[in-house]
Amino acid sequence: MLRTLVLLLLTGLLGFRSASASREEKHTLTLRFIPQEATGSDSPTLPAGIASRPLRVTFVDGRPPAEAASVGTGTDDDDQTFPWTTSSPVLAHARAVFDRTVIGWGVGLEEGAELSLEIRLTRFFVTEKDQAVGSSYTGEVNASYILKDSTGSVLADGSASGDARRYGRKRSEENCNEVLSDALKEAYANLLNLPGLHDAWTGQRKSPEATAAAITPESLLAELLALKEKGFSVELLVQYVANQILTAPLSARDIMAWGGAGVPEPVITEAMKRYSAPREE
Repeated sequence: MLRTLVLLLLTGLLGFRSASASREEKHTLTLRFIPQEATGSDSPTLPAGIASRPLRVTFVDGRPPAEAASVGTGTDDDDQTFPWTTSSPVLAHARAVFDRTVIGWGVGLEEGAELSLEIRLTRFFVTEKDQAVGSSYTGEVNASYILKDSTGSVLADGSASGDARRYGRKRSEENCNEVLSDALKEAYANLLNLPGLHDAWTGQRKSPEATAAAITPESLLAELLALKEKGFSVELLVQYVANQILTAPLSARDIMAWGGAGVPEPVITEAMKRYSAPREE
């Protein structure tokens, strides 16, 4: 009797492992770009002059670490949640789609271009919800950008998003790719439609350094300490400093005072770049 119970237990465990392995394989997604014409026909309205100013593009992965390999979630017939995972490199896929799409919109891409566009992918996710018949799928893509000139000065920044929804088959890799493709294309179209990007791209708006009022190192330190007290991250503080221009370079005394006040080193490093000596006439 005992031997029979042990055999039944082992058989059950092996069956559970086999089912789990099969289920995991079924929920693994190979990324493909398959936009649907009915919902994925978004394209930006680009002003004249864009075609003559190519971009040097870089991509950064800004997604949460938990989404590095998991690109979605779904629910099964018992309403249990499972992950949609992928072995495809998400950032490389997003970059390939960007290149292919924007070139079709008339945007020039060149490695040595004067203007550089950094795109940070912050969301790339599909949600599948089990229905009585089939499943509903929602794709979400968020991205931010920073446009810089040849000196590294920030000309413009912003963010955009895209989403797509449809019904499909249960646990369908194809349906996942469809909504992710449409959301990705829409996010890129919305990003390239931003007026601030257009103005900076065509040269109608100068860099913040050319128009911003200069600030003293002492005043900037006071502002940084106030922002730091409010809980702003180091990354945001660096971005804030990058949009300032100092009336004087940081002295050794300034650097020691800033460090003693708890200003992070990356923020101090950025501040050391924010002074430009007046040009001689």
